[in-house]
Formats: sequence, C-alpha cells, structure tokens
Amino acid sequence: MRGLVVIIDGCNIEYIDATTTPFLHHLKKQGGFSRITVTPSFANRVEIMTGNSPATTDTFVDFCYDPENSPFKILKFLKTPINLKQRRSIFRKVLAALSYLTCGYGVNPINIPLSFLPYFSPNKSIIEFIRKERERDESHLFGILEKNGFKVTFIYGSVEYIRERLKRYSTSKDEILFIHYGDSDKTGHKYGPNSMEIREVLRIISESIKDINNSLGPFDFIAIFGDHNMVEVKNTINIWERLMKLNVKPLKDYLFFLNSPMVRFWFNNEYAKEKIRDFLTSLSCGRIITEKELKERELPIDMKYGEIIFWMKKGWHITPDFYHMSKIKGMHGYIDDLSETPLIIFNRHEKIKLKAKGKLKDIAPTLLDILNIKCSKYMEGSSLLVRE
Repeated sequence: MRGLVVIIDGCNIEYIDATTTPFLHHLKKQGGFSRITVTPSFANRVEIMTGNSPATTDTFVDFCYDPENSPFKILKFLKTPINLKQRRSIFRKVLAALSYLTCGYGVNPINIPLSFLPYFSPNKSIIEFIRKERERDESHLFGILEKNGFKVTFIYGSVEYIRERLKRYSTSKDEILFIHYGDSDKTGHKYGPNSMEIREVLRIISESIKDINNSLGPFDFIAIFGDHNMVEVKNTINIWERLMKLNVKPLKDYLFFLNSPMVRFWFNNEYAKEKIRDFLTSLSCGRIITEKELKERELPIDMKYGEIIFWMKKGWHITPDFYHMSKIKGMHGYIDDLSETPLIIFNRHEKIKLKAKGKLKDIAPTLLDILNIKCSKYMEGSSLLVRE
C-alpha cells in the first residue's frame, strides 16, 4: 500500500475551496473531512508524529529556562549589554554550532539578547523527539511504519525545493511519502492569512500535490492536513520597551523571554515578581495564564516554561520579539483561539468517513488505522476513521 501524507504549514480551513485549492477541494469532496483543533504549542509536529499532547511529551516552546545546563554559559563572561537586535548571520551560525556541539541540536537563537542566552537551553524534550525521529523509534509514527514493513520518506521545504527533490524520485510498493510545505507559514506571517499572496501560494501548493499524485501515483490514499492555523494580526505592542522603563531590571531582578504571542517570566526576588504582575495586569492586550488554563489546553506546567506566562489576546502581537524585529501580519499559537485546521483523507479504493472533529494527536492513530496497523501503546490519541 502506498500513501502520500501532506502537511501544509499554517493552513486554515477556509483555504480549502474550489477557487484557491481546486485539487484539495476535489479530494475533500471525494474523501473524508475532519476539523482539527490545534493546541497552542510551538512543537506541533511532535504532537502529530507521536499521537500525544504537549503535556504528555513535555514539548511547548523551543527555549527553556536552564541556567545550569545552558550551552551558552560562556557568554556570561562577555558582559554584553541588554540589547534586542538581529545579529549578523556569521555570529548566529557560531551560536547555532555551539548549540549543536553541546546539545546535538543546531538551534538558531535569532534575536535573543546575548546577555540572556546563558540562562536558556534548547528544549531537551524536542531534542529527544528529533533523535527518536532519526532513529525511527517505535514511539514515533515513522518508526512504527518502518517496523510494519513500510518505507518512509520525509521531505520538508518550499514548493520549489520539494519539486527538485522529487524530479528523479520513484516510490516503492510499500512506501509512505511525507511532504511538509513551509511556504504557506512564511507567507502567512509576512502578508497575513487573508492576503492575495497566501492565496497564490496555496494555489501553487495545491497544484504541486496534484503533480506529485500524477507523476508518482496514483497513491492508495492521500492525507492532507495543517500543523496549525494562522490568525490575522490587527494590533501590536512593544513590551520590550515598556519593560525597560520599569524600576526592576532584567538579569538583576528578573528574566523574560519574548515569544511571539506570549511573554514568559522568571524572578530573582518577590518585589520584582509583584511589580511585573502589576504591570501585566494593567495591560488590556492579554492576560496572565493560570495552571488550570494550561491543563485545559493540554500544555505542560513546569518552571522551565515560566513562573508567569502572559499570553496575548487573539490578533495581538508583540513587536519586536525574540523571533521577529519587524511587524508581521499573521500569527498562531493563541491560547484563546479555538480555530481549527483541516484534515482531508482520500482513499482510491473506498470512501473514507471521518469523525467531524478531532485533535492533532489523533492524526497518527488515524493514519495507522487506514493501514490496518494497531495503534501504538505510546499514543493517547485515537483514530478518527469511522468504519461502517
């Protein structure tokens, strides 16, 4: 049995229509369709490939508070000022290499102030996930498929890169080809989810999937889904600038990390914690998140992720943050956003029916069910396939 599994990065349900994505719309009409609720995590692929929530896999964001084990501890001796600016590419490559040598994971710290870096490490749980993916561990979807006799090929990149990789490629009899398109996420961030630019990129992706099916197929089944949605950014706030004006000082009194839709804080004294809490409470663009809310959204609770987490309201963005210096027009990962991403599964041999709603952690069990493979004991998700 041969399958094509496609991840469209940052895909909203409304993107699937007869005008923008005609081939995907055709597959939706002929196959099964489900609305997938997205966890507000920045490690969505972990959830997809393990069949487990971020709370179970302990994956949430890529950087954790970890001053004892930070691969960047050496930077403490540089006594660098507290600046937020995009570093030159050569220095970023050095930092990425340092991360790789100490963690086995070449993360790029992007705009994190050099003075902050010695207090953070790449998330060990995400590093472990990448290791298991490479080793084809049985807790990972790829490992399960290979242990059941399937060849697995995974290609991530732009439409053009994927096209080049597949030019002289031929699939085998029992192969699952995974394709992850990154263009849509990049375009959604830059131009927004309602822009003409994102519609054009999605049209090209739809044509690309059709071409892959025509040239390498026909596949026995095609599964298409997004790893997260994309929300239009309508308002921005410069939290960095406001924090710098407070009478409590970073490094001396507290530390923070500017993720795109949230700020995470750690404190050296109770006075700083009280002052920061008062400051955050005065802002109308977001709110401090409780442990109950994190549990409800299946997110992990740990000091390494933050003593206080301030999450922006849907449609608000922190500009600048540690990943973007300029204003962006699309963002994802809002805790108060219950938007969904599509799951389409087309089977060439029989009509597929899916449950109306599911979660990202249900995708792996669903793919295994289609292949008549028993769901892994490591997965908490369940199949969305409706068998008549």
